[in-house]
Amino acid sequence: MNNRVVAGAAAAAAVVLGGALIFMRMTRKTDTDAMKSIHSSPAAVQTVQPGDESDREERAESSSAPERAEGIAAEKSRAEQGGYELSMQTESLSDGVKLQYPVLSGMEDSAQQDKVNALLKSHVDSFVKAYPIDAAKDKLELSCRQNTLDRSRLGVIYSGLLNGKTKIFFADTVDLKTGESVYLKDFLQPETAAEYVLGKDLLFEEKNASESGEILNYLHSKDRSYYISLFSKQAFSGDPKTESFFYTMKGNIIFSVPLPEKLGGYVLIRFEPETK
Repeated sequence: MNNRVVAGAAAAAAVVLGGALIFMRMTRKTDTDAMKSIHSSPAAVQTVQPGDESDREERAESSSAPERAEGIAAEKSRAEQGGYELSMQTESLSDGVKLQYPVLSGMEDSAQQDKVNALLKSHVDSFVKAYPIDAAKDKLELSCRQNTLDRSRLGVIYSGLLNGKTKIFFADTVDLKTGESVYLKDFLQPETAAEYVLGKDLLFEEKNASESGEILNYLHSKDRSYYISLFSKQAFSGDPKTESFFYTMKGNIIFSVPLPEKLGGYVLIRFEPETK
């Protein structure tokens, strides 16, 4: 073979090989630059700014959570109360005398509901009349709070301060099926209550009464027949200062015993049936 031909072929091959190497380097560089461009591009990193739509939805969802929780609690409360509701209304006899009383709603039997509401209001009126309270001279804000409410029974507690010194307390429990009042003797035999008050294991509902030896001495100064008579009487039938009122709380029976005004006017006693 001619030496010149061989040399020419070798040179041509070298040119082709060099071009291929240059092309590969350029291609690699282009791919690397493209990758760098992708990783450093702002579009590749997703961030949520405070004003973004998704964040606003999340915050709206969070802010409405308490409202939903309150709504659920209200629905649960109504369900536990058999669908019944109790609202408080205020009657002003004068600038100085304001009376709060309950109004029941939600009963299917509207006539029975009216009967219950009339009974509750009459007890407030009779209490004010029997005490007696002079709307022109006295000052009293009587408040009422719900204690018990289900499909069978309603219970409320009243409290206030007459002329800034005399404590007012009474409670009212109504059987919603009969529309009639329920009394302490319906829950606790008067004889049992009398023996309990005169016994050694007497429990007071309020701490200050527990610490008062004077109150205990007064209670024990009365005899059994006095307490049997007291606990046998129907509340709202006479002078409220000489009557006993009751309510139930967590399975316990809380009832009042009248006291002289210097000892507070009344004392609340707790009877725990499970321990008796």
